[in-house]
Amino acid sequence: MDYKRRLSQFNSEKQKFFLRLSVFFEGSNIIPKKMKIFKKFLLPVIQLRIDWKIKVYFITTLIGAIVGLLIIFPLNQGILFYEYVQNELDGPTVIQFVQSQFNMLFSGESSGKLIFYSVVGAMLGLLTARIHISLNSNLRYIEQLSGELTKDIGTLISHGESSALEFKSTFHWDIKQSKVNKQLVIVILKTIAGFMNNNGGTLLIGVDDDGKIIGLEQDYKNLKKKDRDGFEQSIFTAISTNLGTDLSNYVHVIFHSKDNKDICRLIILPASRPVFVKKEGSTKFYIRAGVSTREMNIEEATKYIDNHWSK
Repeated sequence: MDYKRRLSQFNSEKQKFFLRLSVFFEGSNIIPKKMKIFKKFLLPVIQLRIDWKIKVYFITTLIGAIVGLLIIFPLNQGILFYEYVQNELDGPTVIQFVQSQFNMLFSGESSGKLIFYSVVGAMLGLLTARIHISLNSNLRYIEQLSGELTKDIGTLISHGESSALEFKSTFHWDIKQSKVNKQLVIVILKTIAGFMNNNGGTLLIGVDDDGKIIGLEQDYKNLKKKDRDGFEQSIFTAISTNLGTDLSNYVHVIFHSKDNKDICRLIILPASRPVFVKKEGSTKFYIRAGVSTREMNIEEATKYIDNHWSK
């Protein structure tokens, strides 16, 4: 089957890219039967609904291995030629020398070198992918955080609750019963988890549903450390204990003072994994839906997780 007919069988640009890559290798006689390898290994990876990070790691590792063989190896052989071979009488040219080393490499005579340069290239590919993913995550974090920090607290409250903004009167102080109520902490955690499982958002503690500022005085009184630091510590302890220690990195805490009352502002970023709330020996899955946080059943959660984290 000719190249154009092969190309017409694929609709995805990613698939066409790898087809062109495989045809290049077939034409150079460096890696035989590359099309079969492409169909068996690359297409399934592209088509699988898996985390995009895994795809990035796989593809960059593969490309890195190819770079190791086709770029790093010949460059290294060229350096060796100019250091040890070029002064020999009737010796080969640099191109002839590198070509002979290529022939030995892919004929199986230098299997050790083949493995070595493939691994070196693959490791460079993995390192590149790791740096890319880390920078991408940090940039998204900085952009979202910067956007939130520019919002004035008074303006934020005046806009009212939305899909990205929630008000809570207190952290653990029950205003109606005039005592500490640990169930209110679970309500806070549900909201945090809902934002993390969606596109992130902002939670204001110390403001009631109507936008009236309640403050954090009663919450402070019932903490070991009765100030902002103690309040922040209590929030992160609750997150670590009930959601997961790693998820503390997705919450940024800022305190504001308005009308002589403290307000705690939680800027919550979308998590890189599903977030479950531990409650009475079971785990629950929540998402932000409109102006409320909704619990999903097992079937709904499974479908949502598959779609949301496989992008």
